[in-house]
Amino acid sequence: MRTKTLLLAGALSLAGLATSLAQSNVYSLNVVGYINVPLVNGANAAGTFNLIANPLDIDGLGTNNTFNSVLGTNGWAQGTVAYGFNPVSSLYESASFNFLAKSWGNNPIAVLGLQPGNGIFLKNGNAGTAGPTTVTLVGNVMQGTLVNPINQGYQIVSSMVPQAGLISTDLGLLPGQIGGNSKVYKFNGATQLYSSATVNNLTKQWNAGQEPNLGVAEAIFLQSSNATNWTRTFTVQ
Repeated sequence: MRTKTLLLAGALSLAGLATSLAQSNVYSLNVVGYINVPLVNGANAAGTFNLIANPLDIDGLGTNNTFNSVLGTNGWAQGTVAYGFNPVSSLYESASFNFLAKSWGNNPIAVLGLQPGNGIFLKNGNAGTAGPTTVTLVGNVMQGTLVNPINQGYQIVSSMVPQAGLISTDLGLLPGQIGGNSKVYKFNGATQLYSSATVNNLTKQWNAGQEPNLGVAEAIFLQSSNATNWTRTFTVQ
């Protein structure tokens, strides 16, 4: 059995990924790497928010990507808080970084963590407190048929693989699946503002010029008209 190691850059494309790993006589292929995700620092009284995802799986099981294992426990400033969104209750759930204990704790949202396909708002410290400008994610690239359940209503979602591109054309979340009047909200960490894109209710396509373009490890806030699955078949060969 052979294992390949791949170092993933923040702007890695699928074509580059496949090309760099093409090799004959490979019987088993584990693709392991890292992504450096840029963060903006707190510059206002409430701190500064980033909406991030984790398209890597820490151990190949797809379930053990806790805040402690994914975000790490070094370098975070006092006042750093991670917020996950519960689509059932439509409420945010939070985990605060304990600066003295060097831990995100073990409450449910910290244990749920950053699994591939979801995302969190990360408040990077308090105003005047220097938090990190980069978080490094490490893990396996998930392969095969990947299914990301989409609820009707609001949720934070992301690509389950480390690929940038247009959300439908390149990443496979089709507007007809999520339905007319569905909206994608992209969050800009630099401005702390949202931009939005809407699926036309008649054509079931993105309104002209609005198909969202996602970066690697970027999550979105999705308002879906339908319950569906974001399904992709992804193989590195």
